[in-house]
Amino acid sequence: MSKIGLSSSIFFVLSSMIIFPSYVNLVQGQLNSSDDPIRNVTALSNSTGNATEVELQNSTVSYFDDAKGYLVFPVRQEINASKLPAVIMIHEWWGLNNHIKDMANLLAKEGYVVLATDLYNGKVATDPNEAGNLVQSVRANQENAITNLKAAVKYVSSLPIVDKSKIASIGWCFGEDNHCNWH
Repeated sequence: MSKIGLSSSIFFVLSSMIIFPSYVNLVQGQLNSSDDPIRNVTALSNSTGNATEVELQNSTVSYFDDAKGYLVFPVRQEINASKLPAVIMIHEWWGLNNHIKDMANLLAKEGYVVLATDLYNGKVATDPNEAGNLVQSVRANQENAITNLKAAVKYVSSLPIVDKSKIASIGWCFGEDNHCNWH
């Protein structure tokens, strides 16, 4: 790994630790009125108080070759509002499914521009074997995945509402020996 690549990786990890602690606690620790963990992300996003009042704008965007990502951000009413931080969201081994879009919505309600990327060119797995095959296709062509993610950063950097100095990434398990089989 080059010095630039290592520096970028360290930057993303540290940025995630600084920017997302309240988000991580929100996702891991939310309970409903009966103290049972909320398993549905949509229900979780509706249980956060003020965040439910945030209007979101979302769309499917072409940001790299055949890849279409899910872009979501809070609608802002202020004319002179400051620019927002952005997050490049990397899907888990299932692909860019509704669960990942719900997670992007939840994060956007907290004040972020989120681009959920697609490393599978529109394919979404429905069983572990299919997910494993899709993961292997990405691992076999890592340069393409890296180029895809760099294009995502370039895309969100071009948006007029994004603070280009505040772009981070977040992701989930990408399938190693069925460790992601919990979904």
